[in-house]
Amino acid sequence: MNKTQQMPKGLSRQIKAKVEFYNYSALADTFYSNTILKSAVIDRQGDESKFFGYGISQKAVITLIDLNRELDAAAYDSFKVYFDGGSGYVSAYPFFTQLEVEYYESSRSLTITGYDAITAAEEHLYEEIGIYQTNMETLVERIAMLLELNGYDIEENDRFWHYFESINLEGKETLREVLDDIAEYTGTVYFIDYQNKLHFKLLDNQSIQEQISKTDYFRT
Repeated sequence: MNKTQQMPKGLSRQIKAKVEFYNYSALADTFYSNTILKSAVIDRQGDESKFFGYGISQKAVITLIDLNRELDAAAYDSFKVYFDGGSGYVSAYPFFTQLEVEYYESSRSLTITGYDAITAAEEHLYEEIGIYQTNMETLVERIAMLLELNGYDIEENDRFWHYFESINLEGKETLREVLDDIAEYTGTVYFIDYQNKLHFKLLDNQSIQEQISKTDYFRT
């Protein structure tokens, strides 16, 4: 999605992590892997049956050590995950919201699950944005506003300048379905990027940025 730093390939590697928690866009807490951040797992899901015309949704599961149940997860409404492979902390992920919290007595840990805005798009209907038969850039802008994103990015694609008349919408479609239609029409895949923008990406298999072999990854 966006190349931020070189993947460490040495036999001895250390990847650090931190998570910033926010309350109404204000930074409330930051937890590091050398303090109470036990794990941070990012899951990305797309439609493996298609080459384009779909969105990649992202989910993050954060586990924090909370021995005495002192953390007030209700004070947070979003979080952002950063990793450091040796070149400083960077994030290739959006803000995660719709937080789900569960405390585990056996491990004295708090697990917080968050989702990106594409998941939220499944809960809103096309009729909520109040426009019909408009050009797609205006439509994408309105969708980004409703999902409280920081705008949108569209890779150069003339099809975004045409009107939306080729797709028949009645108003009861979810915004996720509308975004799928746009991606299908324009030959793109969409996701929420690290700037928390709705990003439509054209397929590109010509500019390989990294070669990864079996010697470069392992499971612990």
